Amino acid sequence: MDAYLVFDNYSIINSLKDRTRQLRTAGKTQDKGYKVNDTTCIKDFRSFLSTKETKANLVLYLAQKAVRLCKVPITTHTQKGVLSSQPNMVSILSTQEEADTLLISYAVAVSHLGNTVHIYSCDTDVLVLALRRVPDLKLDSVNIMGTGDGRRKIKLKPIHVALGAERAAALPGLHALSGSDTTGHIKGKGKSSFFKVFMKAGEDVICALAGLGVGVYPSPGVLSGCEKFVRQLFNSGFASAKALRWHMFKQLKGNQGVEKLLLTQGCITEHILRAHLQANIWLQDLVAVPILLDSITLGWRQLEDGHYVTVVSKVPAAPEAVVELVKCSCVASKC
Repeated sequence: MDAYLVFDNYSIINSLKDRTRQLRTAGKTQDKGYKVNDTTCIKDFRSFLSTKETKANLVLYLAQKAVRLCKVPITTHTQKGVLSSQPNMVSILSTQEEADTLLISYAVAVSHLGNTVHIYSCDTDVLVLALRRVPDLKLDSVNIMGTGDGRRKIKLKPIHVALGAERAAALPGLHALSGSDTTGHIKGKGKSSFFKVFMKAGEDVICALAGLGVGVYPSPGVLSGCEKFVRQLFNSGFASAKALRWHMFKQLKGNQGVEKLLLTQGCITEHILRAHLQANIWLQDLVAVPILLDSITLGWRQLEDGHYVTVVSKVPAAPEAVVELVKCSCVASKC
């Protein structure tokens, strides 16, 4: 049995992945990173991991320890390169930023050598990508998720068969659209809601989801199909987001706010663009040197300090006259 231990790449500056790391630390970072060794004193683990420099040093330390102490042949992959305890193990030279995609690269490469692959990861991203790659993996490959007593083996092939090839190919698009670190989420609609609609969706919607991430910019068919899918999360009886939003607005009760409504057309479009960007990264899981799309054209804008923030919408939520309309219930003046 051989083992492969894969880590994130922390060397890419101001990437979308970097933006999500900043959000997790709530913008609180240390002035400098730690050099990690056997005597490093960690007083607060959260603040300790608040810099990319420390994380990079930590994963290199862990990689070196794993190669030195692991009882089975092992290869570790960090931003500093590949370390192996034995010769002739699979080694991939890659600029992949995410361990999720790099893990799939190793799984497919090892499987092509005739080996059964057990993928250890608690990340749903990895499970989604592994299910899409089932045709490239051995039939008895599994994804092992959970820890301790909750650890379980998930056989990939039976799920792929149950979904069918078309829906399995659309899983990365579904996962990106239903919410990830870099796309945002649709309030009130979780993964289970998306999946229920996904399993009932027609061919046009499935093709649109499978098309997310393909090409520099989503095609008109992908945009319309994904918008239709989002509408179906709320109500399938309307031909446009605008019509459905107006219908939902008329149904609001006095104590309900507009947060109960479907997103505006402009918000849906930007959300789909961000999903396209993330899906494109996932679809390049077997590409050693992936080509990243321009995030500025796909739902993001860059601040003067180089960091990225999401574009909520490029279209006004309502006509200016409606936004400025004020209704008063004053009894005295009856205004």
